[in-house]
Amino acid sequence: MGTMRYQNPDFPIPPGGLRAEVVRMMDLPRDAPRPIISLSGWRALRFPAQLLASRLRRLVGNAETLAVSFTTVGSVEAAAARVVDRVSRRFPGGNGGDTIEVDVVGTSMGGLVARLAAIPEDGRPRLRIARLFTLGTPHRGAAIAQRIAVDASSRSMRGGSELLRRLDAALPGADFKLICYARLRDSWVDARNTAPVGREPFWVPGPLLLSHHTITNDRLIVCDIARRIRGEAPLATRATPPPRW
Repeated sequence: MGTMRYQNPDFPIPPGGLRAEVVRMMDLPRDAPRPIISLSGWRALRFPAQLLASRLRRLVGNAETLAVSFTTVGSVEAAAARVVDRVSRRFPGGNGGDTIEVDVVGTSMGGLVARLAAIPEDGRPRLRIARLFTLGTPHRGAAIAQRIAVDASSRSMRGGSELLRRLDAALPGADFKLICYARLRDSWVDARNTAPVGREPFWVPGPLLLSHHTITNDRLIVCDIARRIRGEAPLATRATPPPRW
């Protein structure tokens, strides 16, 4: 697919290479501090989220995982309710009606779903997140949603939408750590939109085609998330503005 040659000096490949890093982590398993929840993107099938959860489980060593997709869900609000319900049923025992504490990996729209699910709301338990890792999430809006928006969820991903304003208003009081990742050549979202205003993502090069759709296969991003979950030093050292879309 022709990945861009431009590398991010603040997100280096491990000295021994990614293959060696994968082998190291698989040979030295760790216990994940909490379950890992993998959330899919807009109208995506469950398989990509499930595959990402499986990869993280192998790299961490001992981790409980859950993948949630939104293929038939028409709004971000309905998707957030689905996540809380699935987590509550899979991992019972939360306090005060909220879920147990989890780490969440949200792909594209899944990152917005997680942020919304973490906001206290009357009549709905809250998703208790310790760390939220977002991959190509349109925190500032999705480029494609400005041109094409076929349902409520896609309209919510337009820059300046009511949902995005609500999420940004709640972010200063959020009790989770937000770690954003981006791939260049993301024609669907735009790498420059993948962190909330005032923040920047950890970015990596991307292929000429399907950069957004294949972000869950990016081994550099997946290895960095796994290292953070394992309690090890991350590969990405500094979040900086992406040099291009």
